[in-house]
Amino acid sequence: MRKIVRIFAVLALCAGGTAVAQPAEETFAEALRRALEEAARSGEGCVDDACPENRSETVLPNAALGDFLETLPPDASLAPPAPAAVKVTSVSSDSIYRERVEGSITSGERGINQPLQDESRVLVMFRPNLTPAEAAQALSDYSLKVVKTLPLIGAVSVDGSAAIQRFGYASQTSATTLDKIHKSPVNRLVNRLRRDRRFEAVTVDAVLTTAQIKSAIEPRLRPQGEPGIGAGGSATAATERKDWGMAAAQITPAMWDLLTIPVTVGVIDDGFAVHEDLPFAPGSETVGRDRDHGNHVAGIMCATHDNGIGIMGVLPNCKVKAAIASIEVAEPELTGSSGDDVEDEIGNLTTLLAEYVGAVLLFMEANPDAKVVNISLGYNWMSNYGIDPRKRKYKRVRREVKNQGVFVRAILAVAKTRDVVIFSAAGNDSTDLSKPLEAMWASPFNYGSLEIEKLDGWTNGIIVESYAENLKRSNFSNVGGHIACPGSDILSTTALSPRSIGELSGTSMASPYCAAAFAGLRSMFGQLTVRQLLACFLNPPKEIGGRVPRMDLEDAFEKCRNL
Repeated sequence: MRKIVRIFAVLALCAGGTAVAQPAEETFAEALRRALEEAARSGEGCVDDACPENRSETVLPNAALGDFLETLPPDASLAPPAPAAVKVTSVSSDSIYRERVEGSITSGERGINQPLQDESRVLVMFRPNLTPAEAAQALSDYSLKVVKTLPLIGAVSVDGSAAIQRFGYASQTSATTLDKIHKSPVNRLVNRLRRDRRFEAVTVDAVLTTAQIKSAIEPRLRPQGEPGIGAGGSATAATERKDWGMAAAQITPAMWDLLTIPVTVGVIDDGFAVHEDLPFAPGSETVGRDRDHGNHVAGIMCATHDNGIGIMGVLPNCKVKAAIASIEVAEPELTGSSGDDVEDEIGNLTTLLAEYVGAVLLFMEANPDAKVVNISLGYNWMSNYGIDPRKRKYKRVRREVKNQGVFVRAILAVAKTRDVVIFSAAGNDSTDLSKPLEAMWASPFNYGSLEIEKLDGWTNGIIVESYAENLKRSNFSNVGGHIACPGSDILSTTALSPRSIGELSGTSMASPYCAAAFAGLRSMFGQLTVRQLLACFLNPPKEIGGRVPRMDLEDAFEKCRNL
């Protein structure tokens, strides 16, 4: 008999007041909370390989190949990553680069040179049945030097500089526009490697960034002098606030009364700063460049309740296990010259695909208690590069997205064996598009999620769209996600000061809303499988624009309770 039946049998006895000795004043919520805590402590449930339904049809590397890759040492002689740039002359109206691209240029061609991909690094995945000797020979045949190993998915990040020289690609002129990037030396090498049947997938090491629209980067702080708000948008002691999205998503005080079991959620982002309202778990990476994006995401999920400062997060008893997956990249350079020297204050903390893939795999290995992970990085085609990737001339761009999705599909297959669900943002490319962009093109994680869904019939990679306070799709939000959560004008913690709060907008705000709510649901029904929980969670009664379900925590709770 399922444990959920036993839980509600306990509740029935409690209600009768005879078979179980409990205080007469115990409410239904208190009885349910006690029963759920007992169920969680019992350690029963269906996890990891004890759940055959969690296994993916994606074939992971054989043990010998994985062990071999784990022993491969990175080449210490290699230079740091060097992302190559493409010329960008137009970006979306909400891009943080808009003024730089279209501002006052007195000479030369208007635009910026925007980092796109590493100039020599490549990500390769071996065929899963390859022997260690065959894998070693494949690397040797192309003079590929190991940068990073990803043994869990049978892949390595390699430097192809020697191969580029060897095959004469270095002497060929690199294209400087995105529609002609396939002519660059590293892309020519990738095309050559793809013809080798020893490789399952090969792709360039692409640049990924957090949301690059202004509303997702520049917090709207409460003005000084507003009641309860101090300098710099900091909340004072008597003004703990609750974002509008809590009520919209049915994250109610009644739900908070039930969400008492401690929850650890994973957040992999571009940086975090220490904040009095953020309960970071031990071992979290909070040292680095202070970034509002990471703090804002963490606050949406876990900002402390009833402490008199800041805001209330989705979960009242929660800790954030934070990980930083980023490298510093030089700011995009102006291709023309302006009349005055421009002091750039934008900053650009970003990462490469291999770095991020490695960070996600390492995070799952190091944090087995974090069964729900939120990620927010993507290509940001419109705000970074000013392109709609669906256009015919960008078919090679779409091909790279597909190839990068193969690596993410493998990550999700690994995550299934660990009972982990990963939430990702749908992307923010759609402000200036007559037809919103499909989320599958916005991020390798989104593409990989949809691919594993096709293969297995279900996915543990949940793509989240954004809606505004009027309950309509946020104008920036891409479409084609699994569910929608609040993402416009979201109030949360920032990195400005240890108590600062502010509003940001983006699918990067919607994703942690949904991730935290699912983590809370999971804490209440730990005896259910991931697929059962997702069935409760992804089928609320209302939709946004008749397309995508609008997350409703109370409805998900009722559905799970009735299983």
